[in-house]
Amino acid sequence: MRDKYVQNTFLQHSTFNTMLLNIFAPQKGELLEIGAGTGEFLYMAQSAGWNVTGIEPSTPSCSYALEKYKINLINSVWKQI
Repeated sequence: MRDKYVQNTFLQHSTFNTMLLNIFAPQKGELLEIGAGTGEFLYMAQSAGWNVTGIEPSTPSCSYALEKYKINLINSVWKQI
């Protein structure tokens, strides 16, 4: 039951953040999220027309994003070169 409420909260935040993204960056293009979690924001952004890429170090989170949202996250730690 807890998972249902957590997912709803993530989706609500993702919807709000996508709305802000569309206001401040109305021309859609490439979007990179570092620390993509379980992919809710990328899913919403992709649904709104963005080309999305996400990096996430948590293997279970990457698996969840792929299974639930068909978002293939890069399972890695981002390192600045």
